[in-house]
Amino acid sequence: KNTLKQGEDGFLTLVDHQTRQLWKIPFPGNVSGVAEIDYYSNGKIQFLFASGSKLHMIDRLGRFVGGFPVELGKEVLLGPDVYDFTGGKAYNVMILHKDNTLEMYNLKGKKPEKWQGITCDETIVDLPELIKQNGSQYWLVTTTGGKYVFDFYGGSPLKGKEFNNLIK
Repeated sequence: KNTLKQGEDGFLTLVDHQTRQLWKIPFPGNVSGVAEIDYYSNGKIQFLFASGSKLHMIDRLGRFVGGFPVELGKEVLLGPDVYDFTGGKAYNVMILHKDNTLEMYNLKGKKPEKWQGITCDETIVDLPELIKQNGSQYWLVTTTGGKYVFDFYGGSPLKGKEFNNLIK
């Protein structure tokens, strides 16, 4: 188990499970979140992270992966959370932007065709939780004013007794 972290000096460092430094590289921006993925589907891990308005990827040897960074068009506050909905390593990422919107992207920075986005009147305080119930998937969003359930493709909060049961 390795950990990618950013020091106060801005450098990205990969440390192993015994906290030994494996490498250290300069990085000009602040990292807002890191996720591990198998981008090449070869059993080796890469690190996907967001900084500014971009997604970046670094391999385990500290090399930046070709095709990155990917511009998202808005500043990132939190994320990414990574999802492989099909099991085929066609990753999607969930990002909380500084404008209080949650957006889903593929690794090329494109939103899924059916995605409507998620926004709330209150401040969203974290990335959403994916909930599965009765063969359907929903997003549980926590705000400063409470919790809301959204359809898998976003849009407006779902209302009704059956959705209130998902909020705990």
